[in-house]
Amino acid sequence: MNFRKLPQTCFGLVIAGSGVFLALHSGLGVSPWDVLHVGLARILHLGTGTAIILTSLGVLLISILLGVKPGLGTLCDIILVGSTVNFYYRFDPITGLTSDSPFLLRVATFTLGVFITALGVATYVGAHIGAGPRDGLMVALHNRFGIKISYARLILEAFGLLGGLILRGPVGLGTLIWSISMGYFVGFWFKRLKFTPQPVSGP
Repeated sequence: MNFRKLPQTCFGLVIAGSGVFLALHSGLGVSPWDVLHVGLARILHLGTGTAIILTSLGVLLISILLGVKPGLGTLCDIILVGSTVNFYYRFDPITGLTSDSPFLLRVATFTLGVFITALGVATYVGAHIGAGPRDGLMVALHNRFGIKISYARLILEAFGLLGGLILRGPVGLGTLIWSISMGYFVGFWFKRLKFTPQPVSGP
């Protein structure tokens, strides 16, 4: 295992968890998978971060059954993102932000959350020591069934959103914005930080 890249991975995951918290706290809707996480947390009376961890473990199990081997980054992803969200909810630094707060303030908070999450994703993925459970399952669907990566990702996002709707998670304008803009912002940070989604092979 490449422990040299571990600090970069952990830093990126904590940053991503911080962005997820901001988006959750804005009250404008969250990413498709976070719709599921919030709904699951309400049903099971758990912290949202704990629901993220449990869901990640379930997705990891499915991806392993489909032949994907988890890496060090995968295990870090499972632990750190959910734990970071739980930490912020326990020591809420923006407790004054509520559904009654000015709309523009909530929009700014959500936008910052998307931007920060994308930074964290680019940083952690750029370390190349293992994909998160959902990314691993995306690759498993591609390898096992020949589904295009773009379609595999769409299937996963749709699955998370459907599960969240069944559990009455918070769907809103932010859910649409997140789905449309996250890929762009991750690409922005990859270019800005000079990271690559995959290791560069050869000289």
